[in-house]
Order: sequence, then C-alpha cells, then structure tokens
Amino acid sequence: MIGVLERKTVMRFALFLVIIVVLSFYAAIKRAEFREKSLLDKVADAVPAVSIPTTNTQVVVDYYVEARLERERAVSREEETLRALLADGSADAAAKAKASARLVEIAKNRTAEEQAEALIRSKGFEDALVIAIPNGAVVLVKVHDLSVQDVRIIGDAVMRALGIGPENISISARWE
Repeated sequence: MIGVLERKTVMRFALFLVIIVVLSFYAAIKRAEFREKSLLDKVADAVPAVSIPTTNTQVVVDYYVEARLERERAVSREEETLRALLADGSADAAAKAKASARLVEIAKNRTAEEQAEALIRSKGFEDALVIAIPNGAVVLVKVHDLSVQDVRIIGDAVMRALGIGPENISISARWE
C-alpha cells in the first residue's frame, strides 16, 4: 500500500514539473514576442494616417501630428498613475520615491524629444517624431529616402538633445 501511494505521489510531482516547464516555455515565447513589438510599432499601429470626410472637403490628419498626440496621451496616463501613487497615503516610501523619479524622467524625456524634433526640422526636414526609450531613441523622419548624410545630421541632433550615443538611435523614413 505504501509503495502505491509513493508511486502516485511521484507521478503527481512529475506531472506538476512537466506543467511548470511547459508554462515557463510558453511564457518565455510570449515574452520574446512582446519585446519584438517595439514602442514604435505600437505608435504606428495606434495612429495611422486617416482621411476624415466632411461636407464637401476632406481633411487629412497628419501621421506625425497624430503620433505626437498619441505619445502625449500615453505619457499623460502614466503621469496620472504615478501622481495617484504619490497621493496614496498607504503607498510605501520606496514606491513613492520610484514614482517621483519616474515623473522627473518623463519630464526630461518630453523636453528632450521636443528639442530633438525641433533640431531635425531646423535642419530642413519637413517633420520628425522622436520617441525616447530606455537608453536610446527611435526617430521617424518625414522623407521619402534617407541618405547617409541625412542619417548623420539627424543622429547628431538626437545625440545632442538626448545625450545618447549613435549606436542607441534608430532612424527611419516615413513619408505620409
């Protein structure tokens, strides 16, 4: 009788381990898929250029304007969440310190993104969108094609505004 109980226990434990391994593998795959979809992809998916029909005319909503608005909405939501945490009397001091530091980081990123976009436009490009990411930036520029010289000019502007190295900057052309 004891041998049967031990065998059942061992079988249950083995089944438990197999389930844990399968779930871990599934989570690792999903995590990799999630990381592949960058912030730029999320913005591009959320903010396509659209035409809005009116009575006799069409108003075309510019991709770059909409992307900036979407970026601002996302940042505002994060700021609202962080401010709620700071106002929460039951939150611990460490969480409040992290929230406060993140609010400062958001403000710095917002200013740096705007400066980089203005610098790029001042170099003769019609429009640009700069998204600061941890340790880098993603840049979309409103041109048909980017030359090597264009990439250097844009990279220099982003490096000056965000204080990051060229290896951490991704630059793409998007004409819309």
